[in-house]
Amino acid sequence: MNQLDFKGRHAIVTGGATGLGFAIAQRLIESGGRVTLWDRDMDGAQRAAQQLGGGTQAVQVDVGEHSSVVAALAQTRSLHARLDALINSAGITGPNTRVWDYPVDAWRQVIDVNLNGIATVSSLAKAGKLRLIGVMRNTRHPEYPATPTLAEAGVKGFEYSTWFGLSAPRGTPTEIVNRLHAEVVKALADTDVQGRYAALGLRPDGTSPAQVSDLVRAQLARYAKAVQDNNIRPD
Repeated sequence: MNQLDFKGRHAIVTGGATGLGFAIAQRLIESGGRVTLWDRDMDGAQRAAQQLGGGTQAVQVDVGEHSSVVAALAQTRSLHARLDALINSAGITGPNTRVWDYPVDAWRQVIDVNLNGIATVSSLAKAGKLRLIGVMRNTRHPEYPATPTLAEAGVKGFEYSTWFGLSAPRGTPTEIVNRLHAEVVKALADTDVQGRYAALGLRPDGTSPAQVSDLVRAQLARYAKAVQDNNIRPD
């Protein structure tokens, strides 16, 4: 396991009540640091803080709302004299259903947390109110070229990024898939579209159907191994 020296330091972990955020918080505490959990689920965040110990605090926040993030930051600063890092791990999946059956409110919630949340936290970093210490992807982010990847910072094997893709029903004719792909790539190449994505901290790649299939297979294998190795159960 990589050794981290976080002694005497303090970090905010968004989405820290469960999952990856909780695991990151646990690691930082084991490395000598203190953590404040940011989460929409205050009850869950408080339970997680109690479980983690080490003076862990819980603050309720909706990362999709700029005013909520600003208020949470002010509350956190009132609890801690220093702030050394922010790990933006908040994310939700929403219901697994067809686009035309997707509840509008649920879709809006996913966009607010997974997309707008990135932009909200990024705006604080660009304003100098937060300092980015690393990105969880295998290459540096074009919006933050001076921020190293975690691998460059010495944390090996810790790669995680959010991605979005389009899918079609099984059996869709190849010519239709290729036409849809070509039109999407064309749209993503538009300067205005790229600018809007960049404002959200995202980079459109326009990968091929084969590349997306390879990515899905690789991630299924990766997380299946993680579930098996850690004896994770649905309950």
